[in-house]
Amino acid sequence: MFGKKNKQPLAPKPKEEMPYKKEGLTLKELRKKHKKPFKWRTRRWSVLIGINLLFFLSF
Repeated sequence: MFGKKNKQPLAPKPKEEMPYKKEGLTLKELRKKHKKPFKWRTRRWSVLIGINLLFFLSF
């Protein structure tokens, strides 16, 4: 319609051409590499909740 031709869907790349394979990583190592540290986030929330509880229980 409107002069556009149907495009063929892109074929998936072979696993050997994937960027993580070029770096010599496995998918498991790649996930570990990009894992974000959540320790400080949970620690910060626990401190905030603790301070709020002390504030509310003091009244």
